[in-house]
Amino acid sequence: MRRPLAIGVAVLSGPLAWGMSQLAEPAWVERHFAMGWTRAFAAGIGSITGLAPFSVAQVGGLILAVALLVGLGRGLRRPDRRVWALRRALPSVLAVASFGYAVFVAVWGLNYRREPLARTLHFSTERPTADEVAALAEWIVDEMNERRTAVAQDADGAFVLEAGVAGALARAEVLMAAAGETWPMLRGRYASPKPILGSALISYVGVGGIYIPFTGEPHVNIDVPASSIPFNVCHELAHQRGVAREDEANFVAFLVGLERGDADFAYSASLAGASYVIQAWQDVDPDGAAEVWSRRSSAVERDLAVKRAWRTAHEGAAQEAGEQVNNAYLRSNGVKDGHHSYGRVVDLMVAWRRAG
Repeated sequence: MRRPLAIGVAVLSGPLAWGMSQLAEPAWVERHFAMGWTRAFAAGIGSITGLAPFSVAQVGGLILAVALLVGLGRGLRRPDRRVWALRRALPSVLAVASFGYAVFVAVWGLNYRREPLARTLHFSTERPTADEVAALAEWIVDEMNERRTAVAQDADGAFVLEAGVAGALARAEVLMAAAGETWPMLRGRYASPKPILGSALISYVGVGGIYIPFTGEPHVNIDVPASSIPFNVCHELAHQRGVAREDEANFVAFLVGLERGDADFAYSASLAGASYVIQAWQDVDPDGAAEVWSRRSSAVERDLAVKRAWRTAHEGAAQEAGEQVNNAYLRSNGVKDGHHSYGRVVDLMVAWRRAG
């Protein structure tokens, strides 16, 4: 295929993929894509990338970035650099970006169009009442306090992982695979979760983890407070299983960690769940939410202090920019409320409690 034609096809592939994704019926996506093709792709590519002890996606991305910079540097030294930029560089960049998006939709992105998780789990889809959220808040705070008594802590009384970060990542994959025996949507073994290379730098953009569908690799920021890591890794593993929406991935992380995890996973899940529920209840009954939240134990408060200190140390323009990029990404995939969708996990938690 001659270059102009190849460039044109690649540039058009992205808009075509987007248009086709908007026409896909959720039932078809659920049956044939989410539970079929994308699982097979993730398992296949993951069996290869999982052999590497490092992030194939990050290393590959770094190589690509260096190649692009070298190419750009050479192009800018050309005497006809303006013509080169308009006729070759810009079309090539647009073609790569558009084709990359088309591949993203084809291997994973269509999961945003699958059936809602509540329907898959046969949960009630009625909106939670204020009383239900209040009851959930009281229950989850008590659960969080109880789970905290069963975990290890350091000399300062702060939470520590039972077998360190490496142990938590290894246990998370086993945990998720076992959970698939109860919830078929989580079934299967794929690439194991990996630490984000340069986690300390990534913290400044507020990223706790990321799933790269092109390589089937879930990544976790290991620089965050230890109490966040079990929940975060289960969240990314949920994405790996095709659970695309953030609130649904949060719910899977909560449910699997609380019901199937070791003591540290169960505590991390309850801590994250309590934070979401209290935040949701504050919008309805600030005084009631404050009263229930005041019941948190001193041990939990020590862990929250660690989280607050971490957030304060990483606040700034980079984190705000990271939130805006994430918000734009979510909206582009049909999540209308962007990063606020993370908090909709409370609706699923209430529905889960209703199901008993």
